[in-house]
Amino acid sequence: MSDPFEIRFENPPPVVTRWAKSVALDYEQIAEVLVAHPGEWAFVGVTATPTRAGGAAQRIRDGVVEALAIHGQFDAASRTVDGEYRVYAKFLGEAGEVAS
Repeated sequence: MSDPFEIRFENPPPVVTRWAKSVALDYEQIAEVLVAHPGEWAFVGVTATPTRAGGAAQRIRDGVVEALAIHGQFDAASRTVDGEYRVYAKFLGEAGEVAS
C-alpha cells in the first residue's frame, strides 16, 4: 500500500528579511541632490516595509524634516518594486532656489 504523504529530511531555507535591505534615509543629502535637479524624480531609498516607505514619502511632502522644511516644495511617492519598498522624491522649486 502506497502512502501519498511524504516526509523528507532537509534544512529549512534561510529567513528572508527586508530589514537587511532597509537604509536610513539621509534627508539632508536628499534635499541637496533634489534641489540641484528640480522637477526630476529620483529614487532616494529603500525601507523595511511599505508602511515605512509611505511614511517617509509623507514626511518629505509635508516638510517635517528640517532639511525639507519648506512644505510643498517637495513631492514624494512610495512604490513596491521587485519586493523592495522604495521611496521616490522630487524638488518642485526652480533651479538655484534654496530649499531650506
